[in-house]
Amino acid sequence: MHLPPPGPSPALATSRAEPLNRARMQSGGCQATNQRSDAARGEQHPATYAQLTLDWQSRISSIYTARKEDILETSPGRKTTASPSPSRARSGLHETMLEAHAAHDLSDAALGGTPLRIRGSRFVDGYNRVVIPRGLNVSGCSKLPTTPDGRSHLTEGFYDLHRTVSFIGRPFPLEDADFHFSRLRAWGMTFIRLLVTWESLGHAGPNPDTDLDVEYIVYLRQLVEMMPRYGLKCFVCAHQDVWSRFSGGSGAPAWTFEAAGFDIEAFTDTGAAYIHGEDEERRRARAAVAPKGQKDREPSGPFVWPSGYQKLAASTMATLFWAGDALAPKLRCRRSRPNSSRRVPGAEHPATLENGDSEDVSIQTFLQDALISAFGALADAVAPLEACIGFEAMNEPHRGLVHLHHVDSWNYDTDLHIGHYPSFLQALALGSGYAQEVPFYVKTWPYPTRVSHYSKVDPKGRSAWLTGDLAKSGEPDRPKGLGECLWRAHGVWEWDEKLQKAVVLDDKYFEYDHRAGTGSKKDKRKLEWYRDCYAPFVQRFHERMGRASVSPSSSSSTTSPTSTSVMTTNMAFVAPVPNEFIPPWVPLKHETSARRQTYATKTIIDTPRPQNMVYAPHFYDLNVLFNKAYNGIMSVDVQALSRGAFPLKALHFLSAGLRRNYARQIANIVRHGPLSLGAGVPTIIGEIGIPFDINGKVSYGTGNFDTHRDLYDALISAMESCLVGFTLWNYNPGNTVEHGDGWNKEDFSMLTSDRAPDHAPDYRNAAHEGDEMYAGGRALDVVIRPYAAKIAGEPLRTSWDARTLRFELEWEEVRHPAAPTSAAASSGAGTPRKGGGTEPAPKGRALLDALQDRAHQTEIFIPAYHYAGKKLVVRVNDADWSYNPAQQTLYVRTASAADGGAGVKKIAAKRHSLVVEIRDVQKHLLERVLQRRRALPRSEHGLVLGMVPPEVEVWVENVLAGRDEALLGVLVAVLVLYF
Repeated sequence: MHLPPPGPSPALATSRAEPLNRARMQSGGCQATNQRSDAARGEQHPATYAQLTLDWQSRISSIYTARKEDILETSPGRKTTASPSPSRARSGLHETMLEAHAAHDLSDAALGGTPLRIRGSRFVDGYNRVVIPRGLNVSGCSKLPTTPDGRSHLTEGFYDLHRTVSFIGRPFPLEDADFHFSRLRAWGMTFIRLLVTWESLGHAGPNPDTDLDVEYIVYLRQLVEMMPRYGLKCFVCAHQDVWSRFSGGSGAPAWTFEAAGFDIEAFTDTGAAYIHGEDEERRRARAAVAPKGQKDREPSGPFVWPSGYQKLAASTMATLFWAGDALAPKLRCRRSRPNSSRRVPGAEHPATLENGDSEDVSIQTFLQDALISAFGALADAVAPLEACIGFEAMNEPHRGLVHLHHVDSWNYDTDLHIGHYPSFLQALALGSGYAQEVPFYVKTWPYPTRVSHYSKVDPKGRSAWLTGDLAKSGEPDRPKGLGECLWRAHGVWEWDEKLQKAVVLDDKYFEYDHRAGTGSKKDKRKLEWYRDCYAPFVQRFHERMGRASVSPSSSSSTTSPTSTSVMTTNMAFVAPVPNEFIPPWVPLKHETSARRQTYATKTIIDTPRPQNMVYAPHFYDLNVLFNKAYNGIMSVDVQALSRGAFPLKALHFLSAGLRRNYARQIANIVRHGPLSLGAGVPTIIGEIGIPFDINGKVSYGTGNFDTHRDLYDALISAMESCLVGFTLWNYNPGNTVEHGDGWNKEDFSMLTSDRAPDHAPDYRNAAHEGDEMYAGGRALDVVIRPYAAKIAGEPLRTSWDARTLRFELEWEEVRHPAAPTSAAASSGAGTPRKGGGTEPAPKGRALLDALQDRAHQTEIFIPAYHYAGKKLVVRVNDADWSYNPAQQTLYVRTASAADGGAGVKKIAAKRHSLVVEIRDVQKHLLERVLQRRRALPRSEHGLVLGMVPPEVEVWVENVLAGRDEALLGVLVAVLVLYF
């Protein structure tokens, strides 16, 4: 079923970009013009370092307004209309609020005329209903530029064009946005984690007046403005992996390495980073001269990129970003002087140079201010919009070298050892041109990896650091480091010519603050990363983003009353280092208990917390990710292994064990959030997903994604048991079978646009392949599922059976103060009430009653993907219900306070239980079995089940699923007799 968009199509155009057709997007290409020279940038914008508040908003708004007028003039069927007056807009909003909205509609009108907000540990709407949002990360391709084609296996223009790249068209072109937003709405995935890299905003340099990509900011604003039409909400993630594309990941611009003194073109030769594209070129060259049939002794394989966190380039940059003041005090950077009245909050007071137009700051301040300024400019453009509810300061942060495990070894329990894996001391020597015998790790069992052999890595004298001459040539906003190894200059190590080896001078260097005035080594302050590095940056970042959301100019340049929210709630999404629990970040009255805890780093974060904090940790089955394999028999609790559990105790078997494994790990993550942050912080799983190219990509040829279904169903069921929302990783319309998501051999997208002849679509999606809303979907039958999106009370339990389509929900009515009365009161003047107050006018009273009634309405997403054409059986106690298939929504209304009279102030909490089933379950199960038998060869059915009648197979599945547990003992006997 192709659902039409919920309203007129918004204006579509790319910003200074040629239209992109879908075929170009599938190949990863994009034609966009954004290659202005530095000189041109300087001529276009004044050379000041303003911190992007009202002046930035005015500038972006003027560009956006001019661009929008062009769009309206050239868009067929569009008419330019004047914006309604505030009173008419409010009236229209009230009328829209009374409409029957879809359960998964997160527009302000559907939420009661107010933004999504926080109450205790829950998200709530304007009716004080609990909202459990679900959605996707959009998109994995946003890590990569469109021009030049930035997919990681390619190298053309990688170094030469890094200051002139364009990300316009990421995550998808504006002309395709209607389609993609309609698809996400049809899936019930209306909560978006919008990925934006620092490089996409500031690839040209650190100066926000001359270097930021305003066109991309305008493009993103246009994208976010469209979202309310489709009931979408988003939060912006400042995304990074392994610091940058130029150290094998994504995120930071190339110039950040230059500021630290790195030569990015020397990273591969010196082992300072794993670069996918260069690794591919080297392997092709070796294969061309190798004897026929000879295997590569040093295969890279999947999931090598995380090892880059321990290599010289990424580990150094993370260290400088988080703790450059304390660990690299000699490294100073000149930048254009900012206006003193608009400095980034919390930044250091710089030392003024003789040149009045520039100033001298630390590398930490230089990097952090540039990132905050870039995302501050984006926040000025999108934070005031209705769809944007907040920002995430940094995806999957990493400590760098702070608390370095040991100069001669990394921590095997927490750091992925794979491929060439030099120790930190070896990395320092390689970075300065000295050859080293480096261990090469390969996968093994029962431990993840082992040393296969040692190989000589020889840079042949080439250094990963820029020379002294180049360092001296640095200009304001273009610093070039110290002219030698940064850590050598700070006395961490030296090369012993006599012994011909690197020697450590201070093996505890990365434990202490080395700034002048911090005392002798004995008295130096010991660093703690969460307390001293992470929290202060997060607080500064979100303080800047919060300023943007309440700007007086936020309502400019809009064409409809729904384009800009009257009220905005800027939420601060935070997450710890992956596979860690965040340590206590609570009021000091909890200090004693916080210091006694053993589940996280022994510290207390004393930096004030950002307002409206949301805990957004990630979860992946690292065993499946690392091995790109799952056999359906055994799963591993990596969370327990990383904390020292005995390996055999971390093993779980069969489907039931898989579900227990995921449920335990995700429950741990969800449980430890409130332990460290208190009960007033909601939790959402920010990233979670599976690779679809597991088991040698065999599913791509057979169309059998049953293994993926088991994994995804176990993951989502685990989150449902914890009653938390999530954003799955990921939605990437540019995904292909050959290159996956286009980044480091990852293939996580929920769909692929590939229509290659040898690619078989998921057989469970076969009935939907003719519908563009679902075509190319993978394991969609377990991802698209019913859920309670808005609950009039406190949720207690929910579950869904992917086989039988049975949905269950339990919740408890909880009375909270009515939230939407102000909206009702503003719809008409009232009359004075005896004893004080105002009696609403008849129109206002009717609206107030209707809104109060809505406050007692639970709304459940019932996807047409599963239930279209099926008769539903609904059972619920003490409630009325109605079903709207067009809205894919089941409405359940419980008794409201109004039912008991105006004087009712307190009603005892009541528990409700809801069950939704299809009428003929057995017929449905039989159809599923027959569908699999028709689509897959007998070899895919199983040795036994492929030989029995389909009715017997249904019965066996019921027994294995626990539906007929009493017959489990009979099953074996029957099968034995049958054969």
